[in-house]
Amino acid sequence: MKIVFCGPPHSGKSVFIANLIDKLPTDAYTIIRACPDGEGTWSNNKNQNETSIVRKKGKFTKSFIDGACQAIDNQTNKIVLVDVGGVMSKENEQVFSHCDSFIVLSSDEEKKKEWLEFGQKLGLTCVGCLDSSLEGKEEIYSRTPYFQGKIVGLERGEILEDSVVIKAIVSDIVQKSRYGEKEKIAESEYTGSIIDDTELGFELGYGKEIFTEDGTPIKKVRWSENALPKIYQAIQEKLISGQAVRINGI
Repeated sequence: MKIVFCGPPHSGKSVFIANLIDKLPTDAYTIIRACPDGEGTWSNNKNQNETSIVRKKGKFTKSFIDGACQAIDNQTNKIVLVDVGGVMSKENEQVFSHCDSFIVLSSDEEKKKEWLEFGQKLGLTCVGCLDSSLEGKEEIYSRTPYFQGKIVGLERGEILEDSVVIKAIVSDIVQKSRYGEKEKIAESEYTGSIIDDTELGFELGYGKEIFTEDGTPIKKVRWSENALPKIYQAIQEKLISGQAVRINGI
């Protein structure tokens, strides 16, 4: 399931994605940044002064868009989140064509309708269409034919722990992506060491099983800043001298 997150500028798309991945299964998602705004999950840091220092904006170029589309095509995770720019451009049309679903986030009612039509005309399935506001009360309007509601408080550096909207959309995404259906993994010809970040997280005590709104169990790893020395030491112990190593995960 490859989902585009779209809407006009300053609607809170990047913060919304940061909130979603806080509750999505660690072993099932990948984020693709198809907008050269220099942002990432790290930019939801509470210290926005630090963020502004290191953030470097790029430009839309053919090589950037081609690279983003290739990255989307190459993903094998069940859930791929694609962050795009806030303009209904040819570049975004190209990105949309490599995805199957989309979510609209907007603080402007007319722009919300325009983005909904934009995604549907390109043949994608709408997963959610949300009003975004810094103030007020969040609300779920409807769950059919797609999720509709209002999300409140998408401020940089904030994780909305108790948001019923976030929890409901996470539950929908997990269900639609068929996360719970285990697939047979083909034997790999890779001969080196393979380290899985989700397994490592559980091994080091940073993982736990949590449940979505509809009761689906998912694996969740939440690393802390002081985990890095432990991660380094654990990887060192797993390495075999002279042998290549692959680390799977985010």
